[in-house]
Parts: sequence; structure tokens; C-alpha cells
Amino acid sequence: MLIVRRGMVLIAGLSLAGCTADENPASQDSTGDTAASSTGDSGTDPDSSSGPPLGDSGSDSTTGGSSEDGVDSSDSGSGSTGDSLVDEGCPECLVLATGLQSGRGIAVNDTHVFWSDEGAGTIHRIAKGGGGGMIIVRDAGTPYELALDDQHLYWTSNADDGAVLRVPVGGGETELVASAINPRTVDVAGGSVYWGGYDGVSGELYRAPVDPLGPAENIGSFLGGGISDLVATETNVFASTHTELDDVAFIVPPPNGPPVGSVFMLDPDNIDPEQMPLVTGMAQPWGLALSGDTLVWANGDGVAMHAPNSIQSAEIGSAAAVQLAGDQAAPWGIAADAEFVYWTDSNTVNAVRIAGGTPEVLATQQNAARYITVDDAFVYWVTADQVMQRPKP
Repeated sequence: MLIVRRGMVLIAGLSLAGCTADENPASQDSTGDTAASSTGDSGTDPDSSSGPPLGDSGSDSTTGGSSEDGVDSSDSGSGSTGDSLVDEGCPECLVLATGLQSGRGIAVNDTHVFWSDEGAGTIHRIAKGGGGGMIIVRDAGTPYELALDDQHLYWTSNADDGAVLRVPVGGGETELVASAINPRTVDVAGGSVYWGGYDGVSGELYRAPVDPLGPAENIGSFLGGGISDLVATETNVFASTHTELDDVAFIVPPPNGPPVGSVFMLDPDNIDPEQMPLVTGMAQPWGLALSGDTLVWANGDGVAMHAPNSIQSAEIGSAAAVQLAGDQAAPWGIAADAEFVYWTDSNTVNAVRIAGGTPEVLATQQNAARYITVDDAFVYWVTADQVMQRPKP
């Protein structure tokens, strides 16, 4: 339903970019993943049970289908008010969308920002800088992380009977890549799409060719909590895992404290079941990003010896981790460019130079900030109820 009120366009209760408007109060995340979380996420992830069910075929029969930048009147969860809506925790920010039920994943290409609303079971797109928005998938299951190539947007539907799916970047027919158990993280590179399972028993790492789509291949298994994040390149896959060499499980913590984890590098064309992790003994590594030959990641809860609640980095080929920021509340999503590392930490968004230095707070009052990404000029992130764009520091 399209509603016009005092110069603001609302689509099913949400405001759209580039319009003048009264402030549209952001809804609260109804799934329990709030700023009060001590880890930023949990092994059982209460958000993952929300959203409409995914059909057996994995296909979406009611995609958004609007013009490139036109407002689609069926869009029930995207929008922005551009200059008219000011976020008190980030005056420099542009609010691209507000009123999400439970925002989760985010990705950008040259022209658009894409995000998943796990609570609504939808995936959205809006032009960078605001101006026009659309739902590109309406029945997306429980959409979690997103990944892009030139032609398609990929996502994981994070559930026991979940799936990895894709849709053309402009909207259209949804394709099932593979059925999967609790797929959480996804990336695409070198002609393949990669995803990781997160089920508390065995974290399975898979890939499938994308042009054309082909069968899934298991390229790794990690006993314990599974794959929390991954980054794929043309030649390698990097994964953060909630596990350790002695098979300590994430769901069942060891007796001496919270679980520990590792960061792995795998060559998917030379699968080695004995492949050793790059860095071990980390406290619940969550988000993972790559800048050149430097890996960066966010550690969650743990005991002091495992560097809990910190931002870490390591050069590929080195087993030594370097702490870039400590004393965080609940660091989770992370991104990097050639100069900075950016991360979400419960209600804040932060940055620090990869070479080290004093961390900088980019935004506060962000209501459970989650995934984060960057392009050449801006930082983008999704919270429980908003999608944000901010100039880089």
C-alpha cells in the first residue's frame, strides 16, 4: 500500500530515500537480538527463526519488479528520508532505510545498496545516496548474509531446513543454489559461490559453480560451532570458526571458560583434511575481512588469554595475531579497505587504521549494528531497524 503524508512517501509503513518527511520512528527488533547482547550474536541466534517459510522449490514467485530507481509500491520494508531524517548517533550519516523488522546482511555494488530483513523475510535494494527503493525478493526465507557478483545477489536462508539462493541484481526469478543446514555466511569469487554451515555440531564449508549453477561440493568440515564468517578470493577461502584443534564445541563450552576458535585458510582445489588454521586460540571469532595480505576479524566473548572482545589482524602466513582494538562490548561485523578496518560493536560503529593507532567511533546509538561493508568513499551498515551510509573517516 502506498501512502503519502506531508511530502513523505511511505511504503507499508517505511520511508524512502530522497523524500522530505517527518521522522519515522524506527521499530524495535522483535526477535530478541538487542543491544544488550553480551556477544553481538549467539550460537543459537534467536533471529534466525523469524520470517516466512521458504517454499520447497526455493523460488520466489513475487519479487519486487520495479524500474531501476523507481519506487515500487509493493516495497514493504525499505526506504530513506535523505536529508530530512537525522540519526542522533551519526549526524554525518544518511539513513537509507528505516523501520526494518530485523535487519541482518548488507552488500553494495557500483550503484546500489542491498540488505536483508530477516524478520520480514525480504531482501531490498536502494540507490546509493538514496532515491528509489524496491523489494527484490519477498519470500526469502530467513535471509542472513549477502554476497554479490556482477549478475546476481546471493544469500543464505539460515534455518535447519535452510538454503543458499540467488536472484538477479535488478530483481527477477529466484534460483535455488543448494539446500543446506543452517547456512550462515556466503561469498562469491572466481566463478564459485561459497557458504558455511553453523549448526553447533560440524561446520561444513561448501562451494558450487555459478555460471551455470552446478552441484555443491564439500570442501571442509570443522567440528564445533561451525563457520561464523568467510571470505573467498580467486584462489583461497578464509574462514573464522568456533572450534579448536581438540574439537572443543561452541554449543557446549569447555570447563575452563567460554569456547575458543580459529581462523583458517583453505585452497579449495587442493583440499587437505589436515589443513592447519592460520591463527588459533581466539575468543569466538565472528566477522572476518581481508585487506591485501592482511586478515582482520572480531573476537567475541572469552577468557583473557584468548583476547576477548577485540579486533585482531594477522598477515597471511603468520601465526601471530596483532590486536588493533580492545575493550569492546560485542564486536561482530567487520570490513576493511587498504587503510582502515571498520566494525560494528553492539550500539557503535568504529574504525582503526590497519597499521594500528587509536580507534575512532563513527556512530553511536545504532541499535544492534550488524553486518558492515565499504566502497571507495562510504561505509554502510545495517542495524536491527535501519540501513546507514556514512563518509569514510
